[in-house]
Amino acid sequence: MPITKDVEKIEALFKAFFADVFSREHLQEGFAKLDKTIGINYRDPEIKFAIECRKDGARFIPNKDGEISPDVTITMDWETAHKFWMDDLDLLSALLSRTIILTGDFAALYNLRPLFKETSAIYQKLASEHLDGDGNI
Repeated sequence: MPITKDVEKIEALFKAFFADVFSREHLQEGFAKLDKTIGINYRDPEIKFAIECRKDGARFIPNKDGEISPDVTITMDWETAHKFWMDDLDLLSALLSRTIILTGDFAALYNLRPLFKETSAIYQKLASEHLDGDGNI
């Protein structure tokens, strides 16, 4: 599936994705247990957002740019992010090859791994719903 470089489309996809993820109580609780804020930086195109995971809940923060100080920051290009959420990329391999760059608390991110299969399934469903007439996300 070809992917877009349209920032607005990507942001709309992730807003819908995290709304769906956090609407599921067990996933909300799983992210909240982390008690950290994750900054996510995509390149090509450049998109920044954060996931605030606190004991009282988790929330998506769009367009994060200096609003908060994340405990963990994940940086990757958008195509890598898409592959990760489609479950076509192993996190540990991507970290070791520096395809994904992580600064901060590695253990925090690694503790979320049990949630990735289900969140990937949600992403895959939403990605297919966001296809345009040409089959692009």
